Amino acid sequence: MNVIVIGAGGELGFHACEAVCSVLLDTGRASSLVMTYRATRPGHVSRVLAERLQGMKDGSVTEIQLDTSDHAAVQRLIEAESDRLGSTGLAVLFCAVPKHGGAASTGGTAVRAGIVDDVVFAARETMSRGGRFVAISTDQVFDGKPKTSTPIRSEGCDATAHDRARADLNLYTEDPEQDPTCPTNPYGQYKVEMEKSLLELAKSNGWDHLLLIARTSLILGLPPLLREFTGNSDPAAVQLDDALLADSGKAVRFVLNAISNSEQKPLVLFTDEPRNMSFADDLGCALAELAVERAHDENATGILNLVSDEPTNRYELALRLAATLGMTQCNAVPGESKTSGLNRPLDLSLSTHKLHALGLRTRLRGVSERLPVRLDT
Repeated sequence: MNVIVIGAGGELGFHACEAVCSVLLDTGRASSLVMTYRATRPGHVSRVLAERLQGMKDGSVTEIQLDTSDHAAVQRLIEAESDRLGSTGLAVLFCAVPKHGGAASTGGTAVRAGIVDDVVFAARETMSRGGRFVAISTDQVFDGKPKTSTPIRSEGCDATAHDRARADLNLYTEDPEQDPTCPTNPYGQYKVEMEKSLLELAKSNGWDHLLLIARTSLILGLPPLLREFTGNSDPAAVQLDDALLADSGKAVRFVLNAISNSEQKPLVLFTDEPRNMSFADDLGCALAELAVERAHDENATGILNLVSDEPTNRYELALRLAATLGMTQCNAVPGESKTSGLNRPLDLSLSTHKLHALGLRTRLRGVSERLPVRLDT
């Protein structure tokens, strides 16, 4: 299979590339991986993985600079990979996203074009050639306000322990009738437009079996030294320095910078904005599995909440990062979004029932599992 990861220079795209290499090697068939980037070259995919993939017959790993707004260039790339000699299929993972500001986004024509127009164009070019297309969406398509939830049920069998434990939470499902989208910011609005445009494109052309829209949440990129941290690990072995910060993803780096600077005013982190935070390396593995191994699985289509099971707030994330690094003080204080005067989505907890029903090999671990430290109460 030939795989294109658009946006390989980002933290999610990079981890998706690493995972795609591993999956393609496992298939043992003719395979190629094309990693595109706009400004920042992708972090080095494991040399061992890349060399092994290139050593296969018709195997290759290529980096290409690509502006996704240049639709002619996007078309040429997808056409070339689709027509490559020996190809056993095509999959495109669209991980690129313009700078948008998240919940604080003010939007704009360029941001909308990058989130909607560029993604839909690439999807049309991919699916019209019979290729698998995976797009990335967000939990911010919802407003996070309390809703009347119906218990999550397992059809054809008794409710699982997982369902029962989460039935009373404010969970958003993938069902548009049960949980219609209602974004509170331009970023969420553009993602809703993207979702609807992709679903309509697939439906009107009979491509439903080729499309997957993965709704993610806050993506956390841990530095290598913390990726395998366990409850028995020694915090003294991990030092917070410039190298560790540089190796961290954007969200983690922001929190670490703030909580470690005692000379600044304490950072207020909201406790009433729970989200199913997930880690970039786990998400990359899940995306690779869904794009390549599950390319022909019609259950892995449409919208899918691709997140961990565990809703966590940013204040708890800060406490866990501080404890993991052995910090005696955490320069952060708890606050409430609902009393802040900001129009931000509150409880964006997502249902993972559909995800569990797929039975993926990849587990999306939550914050307490990846940072298993004891917090003082």
